[in-house]
Parts: sequence; C-alpha cells; structure tokens
Amino acid sequence: MMHKTKWLFLIIATILFSYFYIPKSLFWDPINYYGFKGLNSLLGLGKLFQFLFACLNHKYNDWVVDAVFLAFFISYVKQKNAKPALLKIIESLLIISVMLFVIFVINKQLFRYVIQIESISPSLKYSPYFNLDELFKVFSTKIYSTDSYPGDHATTAIIFYLLLAPLLKKPQTWYLASYCFLIILPRLVLGAHNISDIVAGSLPIALSIASALYYRGFLEKTALFVYSRVFIEKKARNLMMR
Repeated sequence: MMHKTKWLFLIIATILFSYFYIPKSLFWDPINYYGFKGLNSLLGLGKLFQFLFACLNHKYNDWVVDAVFLAFFISYVKQKNAKPALLKIIESLLIISVMLFVIFVINKQLFRYVIQIESISPSLKYSPYFNLDELFKVFSTKIYSTDSYPGDHATTAIIFYLLLAPLLKKPQTWYLASYCFLIILPRLVLGAHNISDIVAGSLPIALSIASALYYRGFLEKTALFVYSRVFIEKKARNLMMR
C-alpha cells in the first residue's frame, strides 16, 4: 500500500507540475484544442449522436446519475461475502459523505472562492464548432462555463469509481468504469470542459482524496468503528429489553 501511495502522489505531482509550471501554450493548450475539436466532431455524425449527448448532458440526467449510483450501492450491499450488510451500508454512507464534501466544499467553495484558478470552456475559446443548442433545439444543454476548473461531474464520477470499485467484484467494476466514463464524456464533447479541467483538476482531487482514505485502511477502519458502536449499542438495547 505504501508503494502504491508513493506512485499515486508522484502521478498527482507530475500532473499538477505540468499544469501550473509548464507554459500552457506548449502543453495543455494544444491538448485542449485538438481534444475538443476531435471529440466535438462526434456531434457532426448525425441526429442520433446529437440526441444521445443532449440527453446525457441534460440537467435532469443528474437524477438518472443519482439513481444509477444508488443501484451500484445496493448491488454492493447485496454482494455475497463475509461482510455484514450493515457494515456495507455504513461504508456506502461514508462514500456518499466524502463525495458531497468534495463537491460542495472543495470544488464549489475552495476552488471557486479561495484558490480561483481561471479556466473557461473550450466552446468559449475555439470556433467554429458544433453547437448542440443550435443543432438540437428540443431542449437546452450546458455547453459552456466561465469557471470550468475543476469539473464537478467529472470529480464526482472519478471519486465514486475510486472509492467504490475496490469494494465491488470484477465484472461490476467494468460496468462502473463504463458508466463513469459516460458521465464525463458529454462535457468534453459539448465543450463545457477542457481536457485539462478533468485530467489536471478533477483527477488529482479524486486521487488525493481516495488515496488518503484508503491509506492504512482509513475508510474501512472508520466504517468498522461506526459499525461496532451501532451493533454493540443495538445488542445492548436488545438485552435490556429481555
């Protein structure tokens, strides 16, 4: 675990160094430009792709994401192994708490009002491009942001995968990875986020939090502590009622 943690922090440090210390015109600007142009060209393949990405990027899709996340948690709780169901529920609630903390405290408060790293959507910088609001007028979608670093949806998806995947069986981890990819991809295709907003923003945040929680089994130990308190108190109450 110690060896893996060192490698994780080395990866995080390398990504952040490339973003903050290497001139963006030499590294990230070309990646953002050509990445956006390539991904955005998917909207030029026809109405089917436009409809698909419009649905995936619609504001009501957030409710679908929440429902799918809940389905993965239920799947984990029902997973047959030596862990009691109550312990797995506590682990799931801890993961949800961490995700909410990261999004509403780190992303929306720390990075928006304290650190304030300037980054605007590629749809505001690079033109011409396939504008989904003009191509598909059935309903509007988010295609730009004047404060795009880091990506909230990408941070949520990545940290959800990093925290839950180690607890799931192998087939389920592939389903989880595929779905998290579907959460991130539309923001890149439509131009709401730069690739750097995710690779140098959301990814380091999620990796840092996940590695800190799994280092020395902190997440598991916290869940076991809460479980022991709840289970012992419940057992004591049952004995008193006899």
